[in-house]
Amino acid sequence: MKRTFLLIYTTVSGTTYKEFKTFQDGPDYDTCVQRIIDEFDELVYLFLKDDSQVHYINVDHIESLNIQEVNEGQSIIYDFEK
Repeated sequence: MKRTFLLIYTTVSGTTYKEFKTFQDGPDYDTCVQRIIDEFDELVYLFLKDDSQVHYINVDHIESLNIQEVNEGQSIIYDFEK
């Protein structure tokens, strides 16, 4: 089953960054969330890129990570906040 998650990173300065993470054959919800957390814990830097901006963030500067599962057909609008 395809599972997609919206990840919202908030830095210690209060800036938020958002990205999607998709598992093509994602098992249950808890397993996917644990895998996201495990991958995040292994990172030293977070590299986020969209059409016009690149963000290279030291993960030590990330204050919080919000993980939300999103569904097919759900309307999601987001941008990089400044």
